[in-house]
Amino acid sequence: MKRGLGGDRALGTGRSAHRRQGSCTAPPKVSAAIRVPCRRRVKRALNVECVRSPRTSYSAPGVASNVVECSCCGHDRERLATLPSRDDVRLCRDCVGWLAGQGGVDSTPTLPVIDLAEAVAFYERAGFGVRIYKDENGSPGGFAFVDFDGQSVFDLDVMAIDPKRNGAGCYLIVSDAENWHSRMSATGLPVTPIADQPWGMREFTLTDPFGNNIRIGRSVD
Repeated sequence: MKRGLGGDRALGTGRSAHRRQGSCTAPPKVSAAIRVPCRRRVKRALNVECVRSPRTSYSAPGVASNVVECSCCGHDRERLATLPSRDDVRLCRDCVGWLAGQGGVDSTPTLPVIDLAEAVAFYERAGFGVRIYKDENGSPGGFAFVDFDGQSVFDLDVMAIDPKRNGAGCYLIVSDAENWHSRMSATGLPVTPIADQPWGMREFTLTDPFGNNIRIGRSVD
């Protein structure tokens, strides 16, 4: 889940996981009775876990990995979400994101940067995946998509800004904020100490070279 404000320029195409992967075809519906009012409720209602399956696939000789079929798209996945009231219904991340988008608005923060190459290097060092947008001629533009473990978190847009006056940023809610902090601290990235806050979050802030503040935290409950 992410929230926050950044630049106000956005692409004209959809931002869902299916569209980013080059497919505009919506996955089949699980059940007409399942209603998804908003992304936040979906993520709170679903229990994301690694589900073991009696079926086994082999990625290399002698190496096995447990997979299970997504109840929505039918693809084999290692990480699925289960419904609290229907443990036989298991959904992959792409389908959870698609379902959430059917019930309301999906938001992706766009953060302003001055040098896209420098921004890409910074966020890859922080453990994110970055994909630079290319136009119809294959030429790289001044825009990039940032994800973590295949899930979209925010975008980057080249703008003429003053990093000292930049107030943009976003908030990433994760389950293991301590691990995120340890990983980023170990690489020498500019992060604040992690601490419990009065609003019920244990969090820290990562600041990029352009003044964007990425707050990362988890609930203390």
